[in-house]
Amino acid sequence: MLDASLNKTGFKLSVSMNRLSIHLAWLILFTPMLSQAQLTEYDVKAALLGRMIQYVEWPAPDSANFEPETLIISVLGKNPFENSLHAISPTNNKRFIAYDFTIRYITELDEIPGSHILFITGTEAERLPEILKYVEYKPILTVGDTENFALQGVHINFYLSENKTRFELNEASAHATGFVIDFRLRSVAKIVSTWGM
Repeated sequence: MLDASLNKTGFKLSVSMNRLSIHLAWLILFTPMLSQAQLTEYDVKAALLGRMIQYVEWPAPDSANFEPETLIISVLGKNPFENSLHAISPTNNKRFIAYDFTIRYITELDEIPGSHILFITGTEAERLPEILKYVEYKPILTVGDTENFALQGVHINFYLSENKTRFELNEASAHATGFVIDFRLRSVAKIVSTWGM
């Protein structure tokens, strides 16, 4: 599983969870300061994503083959990140990021298979229901940053509040797909439910 290496000892798990809380709180509380330091909105979102996914347990049976070198992040639609996602690799962040990434930029649904994380950009809003139907019950963590995406079933959705980057979590949607979200991650998220549920 994605967090298997963190479960070897209770001590290591506890230390890692404390670090998560510190990292998330720091990023959420000091987004304006990060912006002043020449980091863009998508630098912050990429950094958050890179740290957050280390506290998500992928559903079986995919987790049995879920190795760091096979973690694939696909960006569907017009890429808003530029090179920000590449900057969160372990090569640049050995202290914080334990797993390597392959980043793909895609435009069609038939390019989604093989993804572990699917970032759905705002340009795909009109066909979001079609996208979510396509990935339904597949071990693919869906992420976005567009209003109402989480309410429609996207697992994690970034948003800005008072010039700070925060995120919504559709816990029921993630659970239905088989994901296990660590309680520390849930504690700093705005929990939402899918419309009509």
